[in-house]
Amino acid sequence: MAREARNNAELTEKQKNENYNKHIASVEVLEAELLEHSIARDELQGALQRLDSTRTRSVADRARKVTVERQLEEEERMIGHIRLQIRNLGR
Repeated sequence: MAREARNNAELTEKQKNENYNKHIASVEVLEAELLEHSIARDELQGALQRLDSTRTRSVADRARKVTVERQLEEEERMIGHIRLQIRNLGR
């Protein structure tokens, strides 16, 4: 009886450790994704600044600017979503 209780306690502790390790792994994956999207956002911001600093001469230039702005908005949404997921995992 005592042995069974001890085995259950050890099993519970093992499960807690496994859950904790899975939690940490999830956070690390999300942080890596956050870094990727942050880098992409920074690159898009740089591209947009370059487009803004040059005179828009053609329809293609304007279309490129609109495309970059949309991509930038999408990266911002993804970054916000990932940050929310990380925050929720912290609870």
